Amino acid sequence: MEFFDIKTTLIFSSFTGLILIFLISLLVLKNTYLLLVNKNHFKKIKEENKLNNESLAEKERILDIYQQINSNNNPSQINNTLSSNLKSLINLKELKILYRSKGSENLQILNETNEGKMIVPFKKLPSNESLKNNRSNFLKFNEVKESCPWAPDNFTTCIMFPSFKNNNLLGVICLFFEDNQSENLFSTNIKNLLNTSMKLIWYHLNYSSNDLMENMLSESGRLNKSEENFVTIGSMKIDKNKSEISIDGNYVDITNQEFNILEFLALNKGEYVTTEELLKDAWEKSNVSTSAVDIALFRLRQKLSKHKNGINFIKNKTGKGYTLNAA
Repeated sequence: MEFFDIKTTLIFSSFTGLILIFLISLLVLKNTYLLLVNKNHFKKIKEENKLNNESLAEKERILDIYQQINSNNNPSQINNTLSSNLKSLINLKELKILYRSKGSENLQILNETNEGKMIVPFKKLPSNESLKNNRSNFLKFNEVKESCPWAPDNFTTCIMFPSFKNNNLLGVICLFFEDNQSENLFSTNIKNLLNTSMKLIWYHLNYSSNDLMENMLSESGRLNKSEENFVTIGSMKIDKNKSEISIDGNYVDITNQEFNILEFLALNKGEYVTTEELLKDAWEKSNVSTSAVDIALFRLRQKLSKHKNGINFIKNKTGKGYTLNAA
């Protein structure tokens, strides 16, 4: 009986010890686990909910910005609206919009007065090869200030964000910050906002109000296209609605003046047009010499020749002038 009591006591003591060890382990792990679930899991869920709430707030804010810029047809005011909202949304110091005119390789800085327009050669922008490939540039003060005298003073980081329509550059939005920024700053929503803003500004600057509406409707597929608005000569198609041309379905980037030349030559298809006739009926400016016509035709032919079927599209003959070659 005495042996049984000792054995029972030992078993009870061992069991009690195991219980104590278990309770101590729970106390030690209480800061990490709750109800056998890792507290880090709850922390992760909390952080995800916070990010979701911030993302929702950002989306609501961006939707409001969209409404503001869509209700405005003044490029400078669109610029101001975008700048003022981004200052509070992403701690922006200053914003510069560099837009490209149709057919030009240079950029112009958008300003409020339209006086003293500053031309910015695209090739002089830092890391322009990245921009050409539709990649944003994240640059420090020293990398920007030396080659961009138009940049503001006292900034730390500059982010250059290119905007494209198909494969054609519309412009570059330059965002300046007083602190260091990274690519993580840009959500998809903000990138889409920048693209849309640049597209609206580019259209307003390159088209009249009527042409702008026609282009928007055309791109959305809601414009009832009339065949009389298109002229097809060989592999080239002239779109009067958009003031654009394409060769074998590929968009050709030309200026408004170059489009006027092609349209006039198309209207006189099969006939030679003299430089004097082009100056009279297809030129935007007055007091232009005939040599300017020859230079413009030379540049236009260079652009067309970049396309396989665009070579020798425009023929000229001494004493007769220029004509379109549909072959």
